[in-house]
Amino acid sequence: MKSWRAKLAISVFAIVGILCQVQDDADAAAPAPKYNVQLNDQLVSFPDAVPYLDNAERVQVPIRFLTESMGYQVEWKSDGRQVAVTMKKGTTTVQLKTGDRKIIVNGIAEEMDTVPVLKQDRTFVPVRFATEALNAKVTWHQPTLSAIIATDGRTHQALAPVYVPVSEKIIKTAKAYMGIPYAWGGTTPKGFDCSGLTQYVFAKNGVTLPRVSREQYTSGQPVAKSSLKVGDLVFFSLNQKGVVGHVGIYTGNGEFISATSSKGVSIAKINDPYYWGAKYIGAKRVL
Repeated sequence: MKSWRAKLAISVFAIVGILCQVQDDADAAAPAPKYNVQLNDQLVSFPDAVPYLDNAERVQVPIRFLTESMGYQVEWKSDGRQVAVTMKKGTTTVQLKTGDRKIIVNGIAEEMDTVPVLKQDRTFVPVRFATEALNAKVTWHQPTLSAIIATDGRTHQALAPVYVPVSEKIIKTAKAYMGIPYAWGGTTPKGFDCSGLTQYVFAKNGVTLPRVSREQYTSGQPVAKSSLKVGDLVFFSLNQKGVVGHVGIYTGNGEFISATSSKGVSIAKINDPYYWGAKYIGAKRVL
């Protein structure tokens, strides 16, 4: 009698354990909420680093994209531990540092309710910062998880978030690093080599690529030059004919973006008769 009851109890506990594990796995796999920022009647684009909710339950946003959308000129300085940011527009100057609640507006110190942080290679500030320092009004729209920033004194309705294909996000991300210098072996915004740029940009958008261009050439499906789409990887030879030595991302209209030793992150023509045209090897689609 005790034997079957014991077996039943063990079975029940096992089933409960499995159900709990399934739930835990489902929770772990659930995608992070997507937070949006709306400036008056326009959604702010964040090409390579997206808003998130911090431990103080404050929405943090990349300061560059927010303040530039508001017409501010932004300067950065880093001592290796903190990033100091200065924003200027007209007669207004705002200064802050990562890890420090204090902000200085036209020489007067104020305090935020959470700290700016360095994350995803960007300086993030609480979206409430727009109210506290940039003379704007912020309201929260829960159904769309949107912070609505008004700089014109009006009340604005929340806009429905616009779906952007991953391929377009990848191009926006890559273009955000235009002008970054070339660095052999570089894999960060401090300096990229060609495959370091493609790997970094795709990773920012949830796509994993191998580290070097020759390995990236083994990924995805082959694509004819006449069938290229935005976001396809395009490959070129350099020193050895027919051997992959360079990779870029197709941006459309016969152009691609890549990191080169001469121009850093820049855009060029695939069929450039003076250089790239003769070196083109092929393309792969990984999206």
